[in-house]
Amino acid sequence: MFIMPIRRFVRICLLATILATPLIVSAEEKAEKAAVAADKKSDDNADKDWNDLRNSLRITPPDEWQTRRPTDEEMKKFMQPFVIKLLDKAHAFYTKYPKDKRSEMAQQMELENTIGDYGFTDVVERLKRFTNGPVLPKLKEHATRLIEKFESVGKPFHLAFKAVDGREVDFDKMKGKVVLIDFWATWCMPCVGEIPHVKEAYDQLHAKGFEVVGISLDTEQAKLTKFTAERQMPWPQYYDGKQWENVYAQKFGITAIPAMWLVDKKGVLRDLNAREDVKTKIEKLLAE
Repeated sequence: MFIMPIRRFVRICLLATILATPLIVSAEEKAEKAAVAADKKSDDNADKDWNDLRNSLRITPPDEWQTRRPTDEEMKKFMQPFVIKLLDKAHAFYTKYPKDKRSEMAQQMELENTIGDYGFTDVVERLKRFTNGPVLPKLKEHATRLIEKFESVGKPFHLAFKAVDGREVDFDKMKGKVVLIDFWATWCMPCVGEIPHVKEAYDQLHAKGFEVVGISLDTEQAKLTKFTAERQMPWPQYYDGKQWENVYAQKFGITAIPAMWLVDKKGVLRDLNAREDVKTKIEKLLAE
């Protein structure tokens, strides 16, 4: 019986390993190249989808608006289909490419435009779709607070605090009154621009049971008290100096000011967008 010498056997095995090695490396390189190609294709698709998303923001208004200012309703009606397309494309982008560096931007884009003033009647449903997606925890938490805010309409409103001037404010004790809650700040020019309208409503309707409660996002109490005194704003103001971290701004999901809410005579929150045609809305609630 032939027995191969040990040394020769080892040499043959070693030679076979050496000869096979290039084939193994070649297979690894092939797999690596395939992965790189797949990543590049994915990146190319992401770039294409991102550009498509950005292009949806390019909107040409009607020619007639060059010569006249559109009404708010006309603007909402015109913008709504464009915004819906933007929301869907943003949602699709971060769902399809969750690890893409632009994913967070797409998430913020969807959230901010969902709650924009475009006349949507399905805001809560859209926010719930957002929270069920692969979104950042901080954005999901914010969206959850917004859902709670929108779902609070039609429900009893509870709020109690001590105002800057020492007055006790308790909505449970204000039933029988129509109350406007004004989230604002002295540094907010649109807020300041709304003061004459609020004052007009207060002066004319206060005797009929209309009240105003301010939630100030100011950072300087002295500036706030001086401002309200000079502008003759007699209603109570809540202040904690935390600006956007204001306890009630956080609690009620306030993301932009001015924000005006209306509570009816039964203590039920009725309107989250009272700024538009505020006096008419107040009169309607007072008549109930």
